[in-house]
Amino acid sequence: MLGGGNPVGGSFTGSAQALEIIGDHAYAYSGSLSVNDTEADLLSFQTGNFYFVGQLQPLYASSNAGDNYKYRIYFNDVFVLTTQIGGALDYSPYEELEVIIPPYTKFRCTADNISDTSSNDVMVAMTGRIYRTRD
Repeated sequence: MLGGGNPVGGSFTGSAQALEIIGDHAYAYSGSLSVNDTEADLLSFQTGNFYFVGQLQPLYASSNAGDNYKYRIYFNDVFVLTTQIGGALDYSPYEELEVIIPPYTKFRCTADNISDTSSNDVMVAMTGRIYRTRD
């Protein structure tokens, strides 16, 4: 699940749940997804023989929504980190989360509406650097 099947990187082909790798840098952009009060995956991938050091930025894509969203981070299906963002009109932008993802770790970032059952467009952006390990 590395970089769209291209572990050395290639052209950007659009948003995806995968971690894209270019040299020693990595990124993941979920794109805009309509999410209601059911926890939904924004990013989901497995790291390889490297660890990731970077930032994860929760974002609101709806321009006028006023609901609160909770973002959750899982490592190997263990809930390890969370943040919450307020309505789109309060956007300032939201504070990034610093994250280090160990080698050979299943990573998931989810979001859900914690205000009510309505759907709004949310997204997440993650950028950082990878450090290769020796097997």
